[in-house]
Amino acid sequence: CEDVCTNVPHDWHVFGHETVDCAWYSVSNRCQNYGSLWQNEGHTANTACCVCGGGKVSRVNPFPSVLPSTMPTQFPSQSQEPTSQPSTQAPTMSNWPTLSPTQMASNPPTMSLQPTTRDWAQERDALIALYHATNGDDWYDNTDWLNDEVSFCDGWLGVKCNANDDVTTIDLHQRNLQGSLPSELGIFRNLNGLYLENNLLSGTIPSELGLLTQLQDLFLFGNVLTGSIPTELGLLNNFQKLYLQENMLTGTMPDQVCALRDVQGSGDLVVDCGEVQCGSECCTQCCLDGGA
Repeated sequence: CEDVCTNVPHDWHVFGHETVDCAWYSVSNRCQNYGSLWQNEGHTANTACCVCGGGKVSRVNPFPSVLPSTMPTQFPSQSQEPTSQPSTQAPTMSNWPTLSPTQMASNPPTMSLQPTTRDWAQERDALIALYHATNGDDWYDNTDWLNDEVSFCDGWLGVKCNANDDVTTIDLHQRNLQGSLPSELGIFRNLNGLYLENNLLSGTIPSELGLLTQLQDLFLFGNVLTGSIPTELGLLNNFQKLYLQENMLTGTMPDQVCALRDVQGSGDLVVDCGEVQCGSECCTQCCLDGGA
């Protein structure tokens, strides 16, 4: 017999974002970082997706026709003994499917209790990851960052939270941030503003920023970011200002990002149009050689 896992439901995805499905979670450490944060149809990725340890496990016999086809035809004389031989073999075969799939599928939902206890720790870990990834020791001002005696909501300079201690703003503009942006930034599901402009950030824009579905302002201009603009930014349904100019980005503005303006009918989207192809129907402003 073999254990076979299927996603429950088979087409599960984050509510409102069909592209953030079980296949999306199979990349890198997304199950570990985001598996318990977003729900849909009563499931998180950790309970719905096999790749995250969820789903429904069933035990399947790869040769189901062997016993039924041989037993009746080769031993017809034993038809008077159905109470002895079938009863010793059938219980073990029938008990296996009922023991593992139903119980294993019903236990993971207890993980839905974890976001209230894990969110705070995960957000703190994500801030620490940002600090180390951008050489926080050399920031112009890193007051109380990494201070265990001060809550990041109350004292870490540039961090603001709501009444539930969810991070809503990260403002580290002109702070001498050097290095690349960590994927852990995608953990801040209540973030409204991310202001990292006028630093020395390099590398690519993490696709995980598309998970910041409450984000309104994303300021990354005035850095040395490279690569293309990730299509996942098209998930930022609440965006108002997306400033990516004065970097070294290339390619074409993804249609998914342009579609945000079509849906909202407003919002500022600014890039270096000399390097990034973006039509006037999409970008509200194009910057050439660092100028407007």
